[in-house]
Order: sequence, then C-alpha cells, then structure tokens
Amino acid sequence: MDQQGESRFAYRGVPPGVVPYYVAVEVGAVALLVLAVPSTKPAPREWLFFAVLLASAVVQTELSAKTERMRRFLSRNPHVSVASVWYFAGALVLPPVLAAVLAVLVYGHLWGRTAGGVPGSRLYRATCSAATLVVTVFAAGAVADVAGPIAAGLTLALVNTLLVMVGFKLHEPGRPFLSLAGSVSENLLDAATLCLGVVAAALLPVRPWLVPLLVLPVVLLHRGELGRRLELRARDPKTGLLTSGEWRARAEAELSRAARTGGDCGILMLDLDHFKRVNDTYGHLAGDDVLRAVAGAVRAEVRVYDSVGRFGGERSSSCCCRGSGGSTRWRSRSGSATRWRRWPS
Repeated sequence: MDQQGESRFAYRGVPPGVVPYYVAVEVGAVALLVLAVPSTKPAPREWLFFAVLLASAVVQTELSAKTERMRRFLSRNPHVSVASVWYFAGALVLPPVLAAVLAVLVYGHLWGRTAGGVPGSRLYRATCSAATLVVTVFAAGAVADVAGPIAAGLTLALVNTLLVMVGFKLHEPGRPFLSLAGSVSENLLDAATLCLGVVAAALLPVRPWLVPLLVLPVVLLHRGELGRRLELRARDPKTGLLTSGEWRARAEAELSRAARTGGDCGILMLDLDHFKRVNDTYGHLAGDDVLRAVAGAVRAEVRVYDSVGRFGGERSSSCCCRGSGGSTRWRSRSGSATRWRRWPS
C-alpha cells in the first residue's frame, strides 16, 4: 500500500491505452531475452565485469537513496536516473542478455529502496520501466557494436526517452508531448551519466578495480541535481526572488549570527504604492512585469550574499548582512534605484 492507502499493484483509474502499451513493451522485452538467451555464453571475464558494475550500482544506490527518493517526490517529468552509468557501461562491454539482466537488477534494487512514500509509485509502472530498460539496453548494445559508444549513448537516450514519453503521454493526455522531454538541466544530467558510463566501460577491460571509484562522483552529481531543484522551489516563479518561507529562514539565521557576533544585519521592507491601480488599468500581465522590474532593480543594488524575498502581492523584503554600517547606505541606494526607475507600461 502507498501513503494514500492504495495498492501498488492496482490499475485503478488508469487511462485507456496505458495497459495495452505497457503489455506491448513488456512482451517485447521478454521476446528479446528469449531470442538472445540460447546464443549467450558469457566468459568468466564478463561475469567479473557484471559483478563489478552490479556491486558499484548497489553501493551508489545505498549512498544516495534519500536523495533519489526526494528527487522522485519533486519530479513531474520523466525521471532521469543516474543509475544509467552502470547499465550503459554494461551495454558497451557485456553480452546483451547479461547487460539487460544487470539493468533490471539495478533498477529493481533502486525502486525497492526509493519508491516508499513517493506518490504515484506503482509496481505496474516499475515493471514497464524495467522492460523499457531491457529494450533500451539491447538497442544501445547493437549500435555500439557497429558505430561505437557515442552513437550507442545517443541511441540509449533516444529510445528510452521516447518509450517513457509515450507512457507519460498516455497517463496525462492533456500535456504537450514535447513538455515530457524534460528541461535542459535534466537532459544535461542524462548526458553526464552516459559520459561516466563510457568511462566505466573503458576502465573495465584494463583496470576493473578502478570502476568503483566512480561511485562517489555519481553520488555527488545526484546530490547536486537535488540541490538545484530545491533552489528552484525556494524561488518565487514570477520574480525569481526568494519565497516568503525561504526568506524568513535565511533572515532568522542572519539575525542569530548578528546576535552572536555583534555584527550588523539590516532589513528593508518594500511596498509598491498604487500597485492595484497598475493591475486594474493595464492588466495582471503588466503588473507581473512591474514586479519583475522592481525585483531586478533591488537585486542590482545588493550583494551576492544578501537575501531578497517576496512576501506576496506587491510586498518584498531584503536582508542586508555582514556589513559594518553598510545597511544604511544600502537602504539609501535601493530606495533611490526604485524611486527613479522608469517602469514599462
């Protein structure tokens, strides 16, 4: 059961077309495995590569399970998994069947450790995701044999993205298809993990014991992506200023620091006069332009480590810290900048 009391096995409320698509992907994955198994005879060296990649993936998942759970909780687009480092390396150096088994084991362990407490996490989705990885790994391995690792990486990214986007589109028919492709930063994260996968594949034949050293960079890359997402959630979408809650937290920290050290900490509150008149006369889009212009003017007058936030409506606040007598001078500069700026109408 999930936190809302629904079974993880249930298909309740699934839109039409989802189940047939999932079944088609899963049947395709099983067919690929059945056709490839008879001709697969892994060498002892390949079993060693398999063990190294699987162990590295398990350790990386254990070190970043909380980070992965939070990223899944915050994600609305198809989720970019850093575990592709390990199964892409497998696609480059292992027989297709062994690479596919590696991908399923890595994903299964990842899902088991991070799915708890994440809304919308369902076993039928995880099963289809595992089948998608099997198809993706087979496609990447086939291209790698012909065109090399770069083409294989592009193939893995393209096939996986398209299969997942179709599944998401069936679940959310109202969303534009291209919006499911993810942001630029998410796709850069995907590219970075594939690059690390190429490094792992290059190390395995010559220095397999060095591959586990990639675990720490992958963990830090993962945490960096979570930090970026949390930073975005701490910003007001209209102005780019800190949200009220985030500003309060930072201001309280600065006030505590000033009390401990005897330093300065200035706070300036801004309230735009006649802002309602702007909205009533020119419309709310023009009002948003005014808010963004004011936010830009205030940010131009503060230092990098000063905190500027929006309280809501036309009210904003700023916290000037770590200065000696700088608060008064900064207040004067900010006041004159906002007073004399010509705002677009």
